[in-house]
Amino acid sequence: MTTNIFNTTILLICMYSIAFSQGENCSNAMGISSNSNCAITTFTINDNNSGHATPSCLTSYNDDMWFTFTATHNFSSVLLSGDNKVSFTIYEGSCGALTELYCSSEDAESTLGTFATVKNNTYLIRTIRSNSGNGTTSAEMCIQGFNNYSHDIIASELFNNNTQLPGAQIGHLYGGGTSNHNGSMIRSGNRFGWFNVKNGVSNVSIYDRLFSGLTPQTPTKISFWTRESYGNTQVTYSVKENNTVIASKSMTLTPTYEEVIFNINAATSDISFEIFFNDTGDSGKDIVMEDLVISQNIAIAPLPIELGELQGECSTDTKTLHWTSITETDNKGFVIEKSTDLVTFEEISFIDGAGNSTSEIVYTYDVPNTDIAAYYRIKQIDFDNTENQLGIIHLECQVNNIEIFPNPAKDQLNINLNNITHDTSIKIYNFYGRLMQQIEPTTSSIDISHFPKGVYLLESGQYTQQFLKL
Repeated sequence: MTTNIFNTTILLICMYSIAFSQGENCSNAMGISSNSNCAITTFTINDNNSGHATPSCLTSYNDDMWFTFTATHNFSSVLLSGDNKVSFTIYEGSCGALTELYCSSEDAESTLGTFATVKNNTYLIRTIRSNSGNGTTSAEMCIQGFNNYSHDIIASELFNNNTQLPGAQIGHLYGGGTSNHNGSMIRSGNRFGWFNVKNGVSNVSIYDRLFSGLTPQTPTKISFWTRESYGNTQVTYSVKENNTVIASKSMTLTPTYEEVIFNINAATSDISFEIFFNDTGDSGKDIVMEDLVISQNIAIAPLPIELGELQGECSTDTKTLHWTSITETDNKGFVIEKSTDLVTFEEISFIDGAGNSTSEIVYTYDVPNTDIAAYYRIKQIDFDNTENQLGIIHLECQVNNIEIFPNPAKDQLNINLNNITHDTSIKIYNFYGRLMQQIEPTTSSIDISHFPKGVYLLESGQYTQQFLKL
């Protein structure tokens, strides 16, 4: 009888020891390939907890699945997405003695991370479903290898231009898609994205913009900050390829900025970003956005020049760009391009290179100081006209412009024309374009205590500034 009980117990233990499905524990991790085009693998994170220690970037976890891969390059990127919150952790070593190398901090529906690897070494990927409760998560993952890479900003919208915003559906909006009426909403630059939906308008697209220049089959990160200013606005943000939504997030905006991140594997060189208003416009229904940035990890080959410093500086009348080459091989020269939005660049000059050199050479170029903020991209050109981007210099230099303070203002508005000379009067318009007051250009302060609360535009010649009357 004792022997039978003992044998039965042993049998149960043996049955339990082989009960794990493939991938549900470190010891039977599923194989996945690292490649140059981030080919997608689909899988399911089952209702399973392997019992290993919680990764350093998480406070707890629910279910996990394990994979193993052999590194093909010096760096590896993992893109993971799912229909629940997911994250991943990279380990090396044996299952009984794991060393954590990387932990993705983004606990969201998608996450992207890049880490150093040793070619031909084997690593473990632990994919984690963070949401509590039972169930399964459908997921996709790919691994891409690089010998060297750069994290490039492919496109962005920083909402700094006082013009109609490209992509803004102005038929549904008051204004052109940007504003500076409330300084507390500005995260960077001097304006912010402001989509003030017209009264009575409901369930419409209010921003839909195409961004080009992406490298296909490459993990891509789209990030931005968003909030509302007055009401709990309902909105859906979407990323599209060929008019098909590939990632989206619906949310109720609050008065506090929240960062939203989409991580996708770009299949083409073009994507669209859309804001859909899931509400009805009335007083206070608006959407505020800042710092929309699209970036990719791009594999790079050794440059034909060894670059030293790359920087810029401001002076009263000019901005000076300067960069240093340590060595040069077949270097035809440098193209200098300018942009105010990191989307559209125009060539402004070409500087001859030295051809071949083993001595340090300093290059400089002066730009008229006509814009407060601008981006200058330096590209190196070989004699066979191959282009290599060296980097982008961002300069914010003070230029003569109209200044008003305080903003917002309640009773008195002070004006500083910063030595601008013109003989036109100063005009103040309300939000609907009605002229409220006209004064002499020598005026340094205005009594606005009798103005109704709202947004106003102060105009002096070619210069304008918005202010908020409290």
